[in-house]
Formats: sequence, C-alpha cells, structure tokens
Amino acid sequence: MNRLAYFAASVAILGGLLMPLSASALGLSFGGVRIVSINYCKNGGINIIIVPAGLFPISYIYTPGTIGLPPTHIGQAILGLYLPVLYACTGFGTRPPIFTGFWIQLDAVSP
Repeated sequence: MNRLAYFAASVAILGGLLMPLSASALGLSFGGVRIVSINYCKNGGINIIIVPAGLFPISYIYTPGTIGLPPTHIGQAILGLYLPVLYACTGFGTRPPIFTGFWIQLDAVSP
C-alpha cells in the first residue's frame, strides 16, 4: 500500500471514529409537550398531533415499522426522530378521513 492510500484510509477511519453520533442520524429530532390527538389508521399506523415548543401543532404518523412504543393516550409526552417526508394513512368509517404527517423513525413516550 503506498503512502497516499495509507494516509487516505487512516483519515477516513479517524474521521468516522471522531464523528458524533448525532451527525450520523438520518432523521430530525422532535419533542413535544404533550399529545393532543390520536387517530388510528387501517394499515396499523397511528396519527398523532403534538404541541411542540413552536406556535402550531404538528402531525406525525407512528407506523408498525417505528422503533419504540406507540402512544396510548392523550396527554403523553413524546420525543424521537422523524423523516421530513409526508406519509398518509386512511382512517376508519364509511367516509374514512385521510391523515397525513411526518413518519416517525423512533420514539420514546412517557407512561
């Protein structure tokens, strides 16, 4: 192995080891004071609306592929990572509503 390849490999390995874990996360973080609405979907997803630290409520979708426990009741605190891609799911009923929100990758909820 020549010196340039050895130097490039050592810089890549050292950079990977020193990079903080938060820089390697794929999603954006979210955290709300509380959940204000929970709606269940036909595909097993759960649409939740939280009151964040900002001005207006934001809608998120908990899918069966989300890592973590699903929210169970209104008033729970939730935080985690989400993808900034809109996800849609269909609710129940004769004229089912369509819920949209950001897809939650992983979450943690309060009891």
